[in-house]
Amino acid sequence: MPNASHWLSASALVVFVLTAVLSVFAALQPGLSGLQLAIIIFAPILIWFVAARQAGITSDARRVAAESLASVQHLAELSSVNTDQPPRVLGQAIAEQDTANRNALINQLTQVYVLMHRDVSQSIVEGSEPPPVDWLNERLEKLGLNWRVRITSNGELESYAP
Repeated sequence: MPNASHWLSASALVVFVLTAVLSVFAALQPGLSGLQLAIIIFAPILIWFVAARQAGITSDARRVAAESLASVQHLAELSSVNTDQPPRVLGQAIAEQDTANRNALINQLTQVYVLMHRDVSQSIVEGSEPPPVDWLNERLEKLGLNWRVRITSNGELESYAP
């Protein structure tokens, strides 16, 4: 239901006045049936309601767009990304920074794994193979992170949100 500001918006009032004028003109025509007269009387109110709803929807859409942009800019600031970019570029930069942060954390956890375990394979030490995925996911969970890692079909390590 539209609120008072939507009922009194310029577009709703203009539509109401124009429809009311046309309805008065139509009502003055001779030979109208009762149904036609009822339509003429209620048309301005119905159209005013529709215009007020459209004003409300437009207002809500602008508010949601502003909130979304503010959220993206906040994410960019948290990710140390330049916020003076268009939203599409900003989103891509945030995703790239997030990927870089995840990779850096996986590298740090790999170093911790090497220091904590004996008989670690040379490929894990060199970084060409990750530590066991179960161990990595356990550490990510202990860190309170909302993402995990898995091995893809081509043998690559990827992060995902469970």
